[in-house]
Amino acid sequence: MNKMKELIVYGLEQNQTVIDEILQELNVEEYIFEIRLILSEALLNAFFHGNKEDITKPIILRYNFDGMMLNVEVEDCGTGLESVEIPQNISEENILKEDGRGLFLINSFSDEVKINNNRLIIKKALN
Repeated sequence: MNKMKELIVYGLEQNQTVIDEILQELNVEEYIFEIRLILSEALLNAFFHGNKEDITKPIILRYNFDGMMLNVEVEDCGTGLESVEIPQNISEENILKEDGRGLFLINSFSDEVKINNNRLIIKKALN
């Protein structure tokens, strides 16, 4: 497996630039929407929930792609989400809410999602 690349972002200002660079590097046109959504939601969750909107706290984004599987880890400065369950579905009244659907969306577009302390681990097959 390829070594994980590591990027560090602070706040939300860099997110789109970082995501665009990763998408360009991966060069997987048919998965652009899904990967952009997964990365955006993961970084937003890390900023709002893990780092409590503190722009001085880093969010570490690690990723690698072996030609088949995209592996992503997003680590924040929070205390962890061990008790959080990743939703398998979402109610109709909550589908259009501004918050509360990030993990659901990430899970819906990924093959595997796990939470390990303050790290969100995502796997997505790109074949």
